[in-house]
Amino acid sequence: MSYDYDFSGEFTPVGSEDNYWLNDERLSRAFHQQVPRRMADLLEVAMSVYAADRLSPRSYEGMNTGHRQINMRVGVHDPDFWARPEMTGLLSQFLYWMSEDEWSFEFVGRPAPTAVESQGFL
Repeated sequence: MSYDYDFSGEFTPVGSEDNYWLNDERLSRAFHQQVPRRMADLLEVAMSVYAADRLSPRSYEGMNTGHRQINMRVGVHDPDFWARPEMTGLLSQFLYWMSEDEWSFEFVGRPAPTAVESQGFL
């Protein structure tokens, strides 16, 4: 089974089933300090992986019982860092080890929050 997810906020309308927003401002308040951008990106990647895993049912028919191909687009603050082949390779290898699924990533710049989002309502 193959699944495609866009967690970039770029092409996914608010309210669709595979959309969410990790609010950096709320995270900073919870930790009582500004969350570094790469740490916020790591949390974004982890949340995206969790959401994709939960939204992608396994097929238990045939030879490839339960094997999934999960393709993800993730919005991050530093897409150049995350899109490096060694980073995507390590992420894919680790997630294969954890789930025995094939994972692929595309990292894009995260859109700026709207006024409502920056107030913590989303």
